Amino acid sequence: MVITVLTYSLEACVLYRKQLRRLTSVQLWHLRQLLGITWRDYVSDVEVLRIAGMPSVEALLSAANIRWAGHVARMSDSRLPKAIMYGELSLGSRSVGGQKLRFKDVLKRNLKIAGAAVDDWEELSGDRVAYREVSRRAVVQMEQKRRAEYNQARERRHNPPPPGEALQCPHCGQMCRRRVGLAAHVRARHRQ
Repeated sequence: MVITVLTYSLEACVLYRKQLRRLTSVQLWHLRQLLGITWRDYVSDVEVLRIAGMPSVEALLSAANIRWAGHVARMSDSRLPKAIMYGELSLGSRSVGGQKLRFKDVLKRNLKIAGAAVDDWEELSGDRVAYREVSRRAVVQMEQKRRAEYNQARERRHNPPPPGEALQCPHCGQMCRRRVGLAAHVRARHRQ
């Protein structure tokens, strides 16, 4: 019920990374409460989602975004949601610099993640069964991508660099992983 309330009508919204992080943190906080997992248990967010058997909010919203776009594409041309989605401004232009995300930008990103053809999604939406599979595939692909990113970051954190890449203190011989760490070590321990 919490996820339903949390994501109510967000399939038609454009969300940025900051907003997705906030939604994810709320989801994980509630899951940790339900599962009885505290911060002292040292359970990662990926593991919490695996234990709960749930996809992340980002994956759920990606699938909902794809489903909503297909629903609007199948509507008659006289319906307001379709007129707004396909409408163009008669005046004005996009400003120079970083642009605000549009619904179609988010939709294209989600379709690419799902492995669907970005140019042919409207024709594909006519076949409801095939299009439903695209939205399901979006959830699976998003979860695989998130787990892969988590595993790569964890490997970088927990595995020290090979001995040839480690930096050694010229004064005491202590090994440091990064140049910044070596500079801090020398400054703190070997002041002259």
